[in-house]
Amino acid sequence: MHEEIYKEILKAKKEGIGCVLVSVVDKRGSGPSRVGAKMLVLEDGRHIGTIGGGSLEQIAIKKAISLIEKKEHLLEKYNLNEKGKDGIVLSDMVCGGNVMVFYEYTGAGYPAYIFGAGHVGGHIIQLLSNMDYFVHVIDPRKETTDPISENIKVHNVEYTEFFKEKPNLKNAFVFVGTPNHYTDLEVLKGIYSQKTVPLYVGLLASKKKAKVIIESLKEELGDISLYNLYTPCGLDIGGDSPFEIALSVISEMQGIRYKKKGLPHKRMTWYI
Repeated sequence: MHEEIYKEILKAKKEGIGCVLVSVVDKRGSGPSRVGAKMLVLEDGRHIGTIGGGSLEQIAIKKAISLIEKKEHLLEKYNLNEKGKDGIVLSDMVCGGNVMVFYEYTGAGYPAYIFGAGHVGGHIIQLLSNMDYFVHVIDPRKETTDPISENIKVHNVEYTEFFKEKPNLKNAFVFVGTPNHYTDLEVLKGIYSQKTVPLYVGLLASKKKAKVIIESLKEELGDISLYNLYTPCGLDIGGDSPFEIALSVISEMQGIRYKKKGLPHKRMTWYI
């Protein structure tokens, strides 16, 4: 059964699916669980394996699904005697023991959508492929995307056509760096017309270009919230080569991901 679980973990990572591996790491007294028992819970509620069944397993499935949303780990102790104390979580079981369960998020990393695999975008893709992100590349130019690593999902479609797939952009990191300002604007319209909101949207632009695009965006979509839009994108860490710009954008993504304060963002604030 464990072999099936590990195969499913690899599949989930490849397909960008969130999952949590639930493991019994300690047990005292009576109960249906055993140390080493494992269960994999996927974001749609499906589960493989068992940690003993009963209400404990149902509690664990619900907890695992909540952790998939946060992409977090957790160590939690459960009381199987209906008398919880000292931070021990109650269950409605009457077995008489305690069980320690470790929840390990093992699914795909934060989703990243890269619109444009050009000079800067290409370096961003390369950097993200070695980090804890599940990367989608959207670019119709096959000659640009063919060299991209197999562990990255490539969408060889026109930039705006991608939004017909109704992508789930919740908690995603998005970089917009298409070949011209018109397609940049169209991509931003697609992003801000979705029901799910990214954590970060970085637009590769000069201050002048950013002003023109944002004014056009607001004119077409009305009074929309752009709190998550960073343009010019990247941190002000110096350097103007494509790789150095990509590094500054990745650094900004990491800062947003880990909720760092006081970073030297290059973004304009005139639109807030």
